Amino acid sequence: MFLKKFASVFLFCSLFFICSCGNQSNFSKAEAYKKDGEYQKAVEYYILSISHNEKVAESEKNIGDILFGDGFFGQALEHYKNSIEIDPNVALETVMKYISYNDAKVRAYVAQMLSDVENEQAKQQINEKLATILKSGDQYKIIDALEIADRMKNNLEPISDDIFNLLDDNDIIKQKVLKVLPKVARIVPEKYGFEKLINFLNQKDEIIKTNTIECLGNMHEYAISTLPDLIELAVRENRYSKNIFAAIEKMGVPTKEQMKNMNSFLKDKPKEIKINMLNIWGNFGEKANAYVPNIICFLNDEDADVKTATRNALLKIGKASQESVPDLINLLKETNNEIVLRAIYELGEIGKGASDAIEPLKEIVKNTQNREIKTSANEALQKIQ
Repeated sequence: MFLKKFASVFLFCSLFFICSCGNQSNFSKAEAYKKDGEYQKAVEYYILSISHNEKVAESEKNIGDILFGDGFFGQALEHYKNSIEIDPNVALETVMKYISYNDAKVRAYVAQMLSDVENEQAKQQINEKLATILKSGDQYKIIDALEIADRMKNNLEPISDDIFNLLDDNDIIKQKVLKVLPKVARIVPEKYGFEKLINFLNQKDEIIKTNTIECLGNMHEYAISTLPDLIELAVRENRYSKNIFAAIEKMGVPTKEQMKNMNSFLKDKPKEIKINMLNIWGNFGEKANAYVPNIICFLNDEDADVKTATRNALLKIGKASQESVPDLINLLKETNNEIVLRAIYELGEIGKGASDAIEPLKEIVKNTQNREIKTSANEALQKIQ
């Protein structure tokens, strides 16, 4: 093979100084050599054509064709990319055909190359071509297109409908869609909702169920509304617990409203569920400091292990935030002394930002018979006033 003589196509650079003879252009000479099967000569003149800014996109594409035919797939796709960046209409159609090439390495090269394209017109055309394939009904091409989409960095939101609609297809395609769906996670809650995905959590198919859990986790905060459904699944089928709590941790800190509801939602759940959730909240650290009052409430649990997990979570999170002052003041009315003491401590740590708690703390100092609570309230007042 002639290309084995060259370590890199850049070795042809010396040819830049060759003067072409006659009136025939370098590109025309390259085309003639290519037609005659003299590929080495063809590449030499395509390089000259590029150096003279003559039919650059076409020359890059044709070099790519020759390299691809000789098995130099990675180098070929570099030249295809050069062509696409200049004019997507020259080489993009050719590259898209390789989406279903019978060599997995080539498909990976194609995905990488397409994801690196910067030309905005090309990005739009790539999405349009992917959309056409996704609607084709050809299972194998759809799977290949979804694998390409999964590897790509492109914004896939323009073809989100085509992706989401495939959740109604067969189980093999569903699995591929569940891998791609996190790439359009931002628009899923508002545009599509989670009904289909929640239904998958209730199916018997273990692979679909596992992939759905992973998908929801990879959608991060956009899928946090599904947290109760994931917890219910963990209660029903313990074997999924590890995957479920890994997904929940990826979702991040719940909204304040969701966190408020969490106390009553978890009240009747097994202690293992509560402990796992407390560990996750603790791992969020200071990001969860607005939810300290909600976490403190778990000190009411009858199980000693849950109480221990609650204390550990509070230690990891650190002091409560100023926005939690109203909730902490409400906890001063609790009958559980440990909760009251913890609320007092948190108010004291907030300091002057907890000025609304001054009167409630004074009431405690005046009325409580518990010496430890009285002492703690006085110490908190000193920090706040």
